[in-house]
Amino acid sequence: METKVRKRNLIKKAPPKSNPKKLSLYFVIVNKGQGDAVVKLFASRFKTSLTYLHKGEGTATDKVSEILGFNDNRKDVVVSVIRRDELKEIKKEIESFFLIHKRNKGVAFSVPLDSVVGTNTYHFLANDI
Repeated sequence: METKVRKRNLIKKAPPKSNPKKLSLYFVIVNKGQGDAVVKLFASRFKTSLTYLHKGEGTATDKVSEILGFNDNRKDVVVSVIRRDELKEIKKEIESFFLIHKRNKGVAFSVPLDSVVGTNTYHFLANDI
């Protein structure tokens, strides 16, 4: 007696692709020494995979700084890759950070990322691993 064996298709279909999460670069420029607190805020409250703290210096001349009342033009620049679905919440947290203490002053803004090269890079930046 001869039995017929059916071969199963061993190639599995990839799961349907989910909509990728949109990303933004979020910049926060604060007085020197306050950048660490912003980095800790991002790390503790949000799904950020990459946050960078850089030391900076303002570009205003001494004469302009004196007129405006700026004593120190040294700054901390925090750059973080964030998911856009968290943007409103991050804005609220940064606003409250600036309102907590009078010396907490700075500028915050976001820039949308339209594309990222490589799926592994994207999944890392989206904290989707």
